[in-house]
Amino acid sequence: MINHCRHLGKRNLKSISREETVDKEIGESETAHNKTCYSKCYLRSTFGFVEQDAASKSHHCANTNVGGNAFMTTEEVNFIRQTGRRPFRFMEIVDSYFFILFPLVIFLIGSTLLLNTFGHADKEAFSSIIIFIVGLVSLYWTTKRLWDNQRFKRIRTSKNTEDNIQKIKEAINKLDWELYLDNKERVIAFTKTTWFSWGEQVTIIADGKDILINSRPTKQPITIYEDERNLKRFLHEFNLS
Repeated sequence: MINHCRHLGKRNLKSISREETVDKEIGESETAHNKTCYSKCYLRSTFGFVEQDAASKSHHCANTNVGGNAFMTTEEVNFIRQTGRRPFRFMEIVDSYFFILFPLVIFLIGSTLLLNTFGHADKEAFSSIIIFIVGLVSLYWTTKRLWDNQRFKRIRTSKNTEDNIQKIKEAINKLDWELYLDNKERVIAFTKTTWFSWGEQVTIIADGKDILINSRPTKQPITIYEDERNLKRFLHEFNLS
């Protein structure tokens, strides 16, 4: 009897040990998957995909523990509603605003040459003026386009939030954009690649009877006018819905 009990005890211990090993392996596998998926979602949201929190959860991280507001908090949504622009983030500045260095360098070179040749009526003075003007115009235009990436356009409607969200989805479907996030207060969609853009992220936030809309490039710092084109196309379909 004693030997039989010892034998059963050893079998139970082996079974428990085997179950613990399997559970450990499953846990490590899930943890690795979660970390990988979280990294993908984080990088996607940081480098040009700022608002991919719940979108990443539903589209990429459906089986992970990444929170729905991991990349865009309620405070940030409220900030957009109050100020009409998205808050700045460090990685966004590193990822996009470095682009401003190129026109800034041209502007500084032109300014230096202009100061050194000031009062001289020669070819060098004329060249320095040209470089200065080109740098100044490029700096202004680049800064404005980067700032436009942050701004949301507020549109007044006659509908409530629920009706606006439904009309937004209908307009996006007509435009054949990829619907990426759809919840009770905001919608995110991605446009297709065109001759002037690698694609843009269109974010629309409902605010009572108003909607706030923003279009920004996803794989390049700025575009010439693609954001304005997307806004016009969306508003045209939205008003027809």
